[in-house]
Amino acid sequence: MPPRDAWSDSHDEILLRAVISLILANRRNLYATPGLEGVGDHGGERINKKIQGFARRMAGEKAGMVGEELGKMVRKRKEDVKEETGEVEGGTAKVKQERNKKRKL
Repeated sequence: MPPRDAWSDSHDEILLRAVISLILANRRNLYATPGLEGVGDHGGERINKKIQGFARRMAGEKAGMVGEELGKMVRKRKEDVKEETGEVEGGTAKVKQERNKKRKL
């Protein structure tokens, strides 16, 4: 069995970041929670803000971590979209032409 490390502040931060990331990544599942239908208007914006607020309170002094994790998710989503469409930064004429062809179909 490998030696056990003593628990440190860095372990706290790693675990906290993982918990926040899981919560933020699963927001869509939380929107569908029974009893929240009446506050799920505007694409779940109100629920999303509450989730982010809860995550910030949970993070306490490290509340900035929530924004960092949100930023990672946005960048990852943009990269996924670019990968799916073949788009490069600023786009290319060929990619735009192909996209327009697909839209016309």
